[in-house]
Amino acid sequence: DTNLIYALSGPGIVVENAVRTCDAAGSGFFNGVGTTLGLSDGVLLTSGSIGNAVGPNTGSGTSYFQGMPGDADLDATIAPYVTHDACILEFDVTVASDTLKLDYVFGSEEYLEFVGSSFNDVFAFYLSGDGITGQVNIATIPGTGDVVAINSVNQDTNSAYFVYNGDGFSAPYDSLDIYVEYDGLTSVLQARYPVAPDSVYHMKLAVADAGDYIFDSGVFLATGALGSLRLADAFAADGEGTAVTEGCGSGTVTFTREPATAEPLRLDLAYAGDADFSDFDALPDHVIIPAGESSVDLVITGFEDGFAEGEEILTVDLYNPQSGYVYRSIDVPVRDGEQVDFAEAQPFPLTVDLTADAPAGSTVAWDFGDGNTGTGMNTTHEYAAASSYEICMTATDANGCAWSQCRTVDVGDATGIGTPDVPTLALSPNPASSLVQVEPGAWNGAFRVRAYDALGRVVLDRLSTETQLDVRTWAPGVYHIVLDQNGERREGRLVVE
Repeated sequence: DTNLIYALSGPGIVVENAVRTCDAAGSGFFNGVGTTLGLSDGVLLTSGSIGNAVGPNTGSGTSYFQGMPGDADLDATIAPYVTHDACILEFDVTVASDTLKLDYVFGSEEYLEFVGSSFNDVFAFYLSGDGITGQVNIATIPGTGDVVAINSVNQDTNSAYFVYNGDGFSAPYDSLDIYVEYDGLTSVLQARYPVAPDSVYHMKLAVADAGDYIFDSGVFLATGALGSLRLADAFAADGEGTAVTEGCGSGTVTFTREPATAEPLRLDLAYAGDADFSDFDALPDHVIIPAGESSVDLVITGFEDGFAEGEEILTVDLYNPQSGYVYRSIDVPVRDGEQVDFAEAQPFPLTVDLTADAPAGSTVAWDFGDGNTGTGMNTTHEYAAASSYEICMTATDANGCAWSQCRTVDVGDATGIGTPDVPTLALSPNPASSLVQVEPGAWNGAFRVRAYDALGRVVLDRLSTETQLDVRTWAPGVYHIVLDQNGERREGRLVVE
């Protein structure tokens, strides 16, 4: 009994005190995957045997005699007919929101021959409790108060909700497993009824033969379809981001219920997707919307794992722990953290050029390791003495995420610039304002020529075979000229007037 009703339990309900009154063959689980039933799986209650519902449809009057009594409530529902072989499942249900619902399909071997007769097989979902006088049958034809039965849903009456399923000996219904045994079915219907949030109701699900004990009828109840919760969700990332970024900030899934009720609402959570769960702060197994409040946040924080994995998805599943039914899934995008770095060059013995490798539009801050700081994607710093310094760069992107890289840099002799073992480059005239002759010595072929201004900025960097520099467009000042060929250097100091 408990297993059957737990299988039906969906969002926003808790079920207790389940009682089944039915022949052993009259109720159980079904698998509708690959069939025309319209429901993938769930619970079947029948006036005959659940085994008789298995297709294809090879009989026009399949029957199983349970020898069970009928039900007085069903008798009253379809009076003046009398019911037999009733199969009943009843229980108490605590609801979290303001509407109770259940998806189902009714089918019968009484179709089509006995439409309009006294063999009016019937089922009902009776509900009683807060705000209901007596009990009400919530399994009715959409837009009407008519109960669902053989005579009220068929090929002639309310035919929009009727599905013909063969006569038991005609193709393709008698040869393909996609068809169940019953000769007629309803489409997938939903029973709905307004309820008072945080209240306990009693439900009675019942099906029976009418007028005789033969020709099976059954009602298929969808897994997880008994529920009451009206819930919305929304995802937002920190800043202007669209994903949880590893190593920076968080993403927030906000769950909102309607209406806000006087009782707290627990939402049980599970996780799936291709993201590595170890990349996140501990993911909770539930969140609670407090009493009287309408929402709660699930905050997801990702760690920087140092791997380039591309965009991944963390799926947050909301489920009913009684049934295991997942009634909502939210996909949360997860992206890699930024891998930042910087390059350094030393055009002068104590001068370091720094260039950040960071996301476009980032704000870059530098710590030069000697008590001084700077900013900018490109910067230059002059040190007071040769030494080893830890230079740190921090890049802050448009979403407020900060990424850092630190490295120890030897300043003063790392490049050999300005050291005694580097030959002096002859430059003439010097000072100059037009053309300058350079003397690369015994070198043959192309060499690399670079020129740095007094701030260490590169003003010239090219491969050349020419031995003249044109400095007519250079601003007046002191320049450091470096020639390089196959690892050999020449360097000199040039004054431009």
